[in-house]
Amino acid sequence: MYYPQINTKVIRGIILRTLIITFSLLNSGLLRGQQESQFSQYTFNTIAFNPAYAGSRELISIVALQRSQWLGVDGAPSTQNISIHAPVWRRVALGFSAINDAIGNGTVQQTELKASIAYTIPLSETGRLSFGMNVGGSLNSVNFNALRISNATNNAGLNSPDGVFSPNIGAGIYYRKPSFYVGVSNPNLLNNTLYTFDPNGINIQETNTWYAITGYVHKFSDDFLLKPAALAQLSPGAPVQLDLSGTILLQEKLLFGVSYRLDAAVSLLGGYYFSNQLFGGLAFDQEITDFTGQQFAGQSLEFLLRYEFKNRKCKCSPKPRLY
Repeated sequence: MYYPQINTKVIRGIILRTLIITFSLLNSGLLRGQQESQFSQYTFNTIAFNPAYAGSRELISIVALQRSQWLGVDGAPSTQNISIHAPVWRRVALGFSAINDAIGNGTVQQTELKASIAYTIPLSETGRLSFGMNVGGSLNSVNFNALRISNATNNAGLNSPDGVFSPNIGAGIYYRKPSFYVGVSNPNLLNNTLYTFDPNGINIQETNTWYAITGYVHKFSDDFLLKPAALAQLSPGAPVQLDLSGTILLQEKLLFGVSYRLDAAVSLLGGYYFSNQLFGGLAFDQEITDFTGQQFAGQSLEFLLRYEFKNRKCKCSPKPRLY
């Protein structure tokens, strides 16, 4: 892979700084970091960060996602996600989500499992307000022996903690109408300490992340739908991450659009409804992040598949829509 503005040695340095230098240069203190996964197709995968979204599709909905960050870079981050949610009884819905994040050829890996429950209140003929919570946790592991470094002394004194399971809880609220939705959530409310490195005295601790999502569907005709959407993420000690996107659905089949992640990436979005039940989505990100004055021109790729069963009550297939 050719990067016109930054060479691969600098890119590898970005990863190694994340994995090694932060740990080895600090003699004591508490290290915090954003733990949540990043998705470009967030409008189709809201259950991953908002438990109140469970059941909002009003049928059984299954999503599988694969994200490859920084294509062509050895040890770059990768994410896999699978989730399922559905209404189960009157106003109650259940959901489940599994997310696996890895970086550095297995140096750091986190597998997160969450079970969600949501309760929906009708506010009008078409308006629905849902309250949700999730319980679960994450299995975290660090293996410094997997690092490929030229100077073996760089990781001297750092141990390799065994897998650490950290339980957690989260909550969210989600309001929807056929043409509008808005939600606020925090999927991990607890600040668990993941690792303590002795004798360095470094504590690595989770930080909770607040999400706010909104979108609007404008119907020009039955064959032309337009939806702007936005997702904001706020973590203590980190800048606000803001995603802005606009997508178009033509003839209830072809989806395309663009997305902008503030000071981070520009994305091309696409998708196709193979049937009313099966949707395939694709996102290609062009990174524009500025690392210490050097423009990082890497690319990322994300695939998504969503399958939805027919509604048991009406025996009908789901209607394509943009959320």
